[in-house]
Amino acid sequence: EISSIEEVEAIRTMNQRGIRIIAAVHGDTLPMLLHDPQRAALAGGCHTVLLSGEEANRRRDKQKSVLMRMHEPMFKVAVEMHERNRWIVHHSVRKSVDSYFRRTQIVAQELTPGQAKEVLARGVFGEGFEYSDGERSFTPPDEEEEDRANREVGNTGQDPGMHPSRM
Repeated sequence: EISSIEEVEAIRTMNQRGIRIIAAVHGDTLPMLLHDPQRAALAGGCHTVLLSGEEANRRRDKQKSVLMRMHEPMFKVAVEMHERNRWIVHHSVRKSVDSYFRRTQIVAQELTPGQAKEVLARGVFGEGFEYSDGERSFTPPDEEEEDRANREVGNTGQDPGMHPSRM
């Protein structure tokens, strides 16, 4: 169980040395982990990037600061335990985190007793992921909510995921 900054640093060291790790982290969802300052690094962390005036002007919301993933996550796969008998598997933590910041859809897997099915996950900034099994569609965010999320998340319409200086 990883709960302190010292344990996160130990995981980082083991990860850099190629040691495979299975660990538990308390928290409801992958996005909640990103908003925990002590353990965010496990999922790639996040930081604010200041855009140039030219870049900001190309954005619909004209925001000069955006959130992006800081580095590669320390784990490749994450399992969220939503209920005792309902788990969501994110097969690529990197892609799921980037999807969360961009508020785009990504495929995840929902596990229930005797059943595994693909679901669509869409990041809802500050709330986690919204899941759809394909039978019901996501309700599109209203423009005000979309503008707010773009300001907070940095949805530039590009597909960087991580700041180029960190790649």
